[in-house]
Amino acid sequence: MLPDMNDMEEVVCPSCKKPLFMVLNPDTKMYRFDGCLCCGREEFTLPDGIKIGIGGGPFFLYKPKLP
Repeated sequence: MLPDMNDMEEVVCPSCKKPLFMVLNPDTKMYRFDGCLCCGREEFTLPDGIKIGIGGGPFFLYKPKLP
């Protein structure tokens, strides 16, 4: 079952506040997380409950909204 996206929000980089996403590696056909592609930050503490957005392009990361 897909998560209710109304209860989710995008995971953003704490440095530049741009959304984080996973990219497709053309060699392996697998998605990977390379850190923030906007500012270059590589180290993150990702929250529990991460979901991957569905779509044909990059897969954006979502987390549960705080109450």
